[in-house]
Amino acid sequence: MRLFLSSERLGSAPEEYVALFGPGRRVGLVAAGAYLDDPERRRARIDDELAELGSLGLDPVEVDLADPGALEVLGACDGVWVMGGDAEALREALDRSGASDLIRERLTADTLVYGGYSAGACVLGPTFPGRELRPVDGLGLVAFTVAPHTRPDSTGWVEWCTAHGVPHLALADGQAVVVDGDTQRGVGPDEGAVWTVAGERFRVRRAPDGQVHCDWLSGPDPGYGFTIGAPSTSLRFHPASEPAPPAPTETPDWVVERHIEGFLEGIDPQNGHLAD
Repeated sequence: MRLFLSSERLGSAPEEYVALFGPGRRVGLVAAGAYLDDPERRRARIDDELAELGSLGLDPVEVDLADPGALEVLGACDGVWVMGGDAEALREALDRSGASDLIRERLTADTLVYGGYSAGACVLGPTFPGRELRPVDGLGLVAFTVAPHTRPDSTGWVEWCTAHGVPHLALADGQAVVVDGDTQRGVGPDEGAVWTVAGERFRVRRAPDGQVHCDWLSGPDPGYGFTIGAPSTSLRFHPASEPAPPAPTETPDWVVERHIEGFLEGIDPQNGHLAD
């Protein structure tokens, strides 16, 4: 199975989607859930995404699931690109047209590359929030539901999935998950994880050089925080007859938490910054 599931469009790594294709590059674009109440914007967005796919060396064609010949067109494609929008409307259109079964069969046989974002990504999971936030069954082709557009100030899908016991993968815009056979990996910028320590929220980002950046999200100044230096062996004691032990590859979570607690203890309540 080959999948490229994104939060917003092709994210920051469109080459990862292209890399899933073999010699055949025909891609069917499905927009069954996109801008249903704004035909003009819908047309402009479809044309824009067709052009974007074409610029990557793919051969895109629009597939209207309401067209009686949609399955024939989709069946001749090497890949599919499913736009976002109304997830429940998209799911209904896939079922009504028979595309659900076709996509499931071809993905299982590994004869199709599936790419999609937002609603186009979440419908592949087990369950997702539909209209009025009621649970809607997905295609169940992956064990998790993509929670798109996740930000520190916008975690609605994550909260819904947690409340309903739905395994989920939170993606920020620019991020995607790539499934290629038995392998699964995330691509795009590392947005870090949001921790809650002593009632305060921090974004914790681990840099490749071993540093840990901690941004105080719930503080009075959202850009305020601190950085923990990379681990070092300089103060690691060992017998003189033995070589120095290797440096740890990263600062343990419990150490990061202690640093955050120390940071909060040093905050001046009058201005929300570290006391001089």
